[in-house]
Amino acid sequence: SDPAVITPYDIAVAFNGWRTNPNFIGAILVAVDLPPSLLGNYHIPGTSPAVNLGAASKSGVNAPTSDIDGDARPSAPGFEAGADEIAGGSGGGGGGGGGGGTVPFPATGLLDDFNRGTGATTALGANWSGNTATNQFRINSSNVQSRNSAGGNIWWNQTIFGANQEAYMTLVSIGTSNNRTTRWQGLLLKFNGVDPNNVSATGIDVRYRTTTGVTVRTKAANGAWIEQATFPATFNTNDVLGARAQADGTVSVYLNGVLVGSVNVTQGATPWSTTLAQGGGWIGATYSFNNGRFDNFSGGNMP
Repeated sequence: SDPAVITPYDIAVAFNGWRTNPNFIGAILVAVDLPPSLLGNYHIPGTSPAVNLGAASKSGVNAPTSDIDGDARPSAPGFEAGADEIAGGSGGGGGGGGGGGTVPFPATGLLDDFNRGTGATTALGANWSGNTATNQFRINSSNVQSRNSAGGNIWWNQTIFGANQEAYMTLVSIGTSNNRTTRWQGLLLKFNGVDPNNVSATGIDVRYRTTTGVTVRTKAANGAWIEQATFPATFNTNDVLGARAQADGTVSVYLNGVLVGSVNVTQGATPWSTTLAQGGGWIGATYSFNNGRFDNFSGGNMP
């Protein structure tokens, strides 16, 4: 049956039969040079029939213990069929510790709808920290507008959320990138410090740009931001960008509540500290350009 992947490969390809090798009748290889965003996204959502359909072994050969993203397999109770394993299938819930389980996304509510202010320039207010001057971020037409050409960072300062946390927001106006200009919009998770780019800051950011998709990065104190994974995805106006960071190091990315991809940032070539992964921090928004817009910032501790 249809595995119901996130984004199937869907593009027309033309080829000429006479250009194939006559010794390989019926075997035609078609290679297409396309950006990753057009090549589909074969991660599976939690509703896919491929969930728990896989076998632990076949003809004496064991199934791999990790999937294409490096996530552990199986994620209880069984293996997913195919290359993608839905992360976090085992483990308990809890905002301050333990695994996140299979809690549907989103599992938290609205923090700020920005429905205030009547003028063109309204400050974010006392619940926000970071680049909160109105020439950097402001409320305009009941959503938040980035104002500085270099963008900036803001975070919800009312709660330091725990080790299992999530954040999401509606992208009202999306900055586009090309081969000369990069514009990204994204979320901050588990941020600690006075500025995400400060030498002593730690945290995770999940950034979308139109040319590559969604990139997950981590930062440790006295270190630079490190890219941990990039997931092909295409967001349109008023789509919801979401992300979840768990105590076991799993960071998951969502488009309108559907899983785009997951990575365990405490593994791989440049792992993030397990101590940081098991800690909490602020959640917020990050932009790199002028006139990006978002609305309905939401998030908190997973139940």
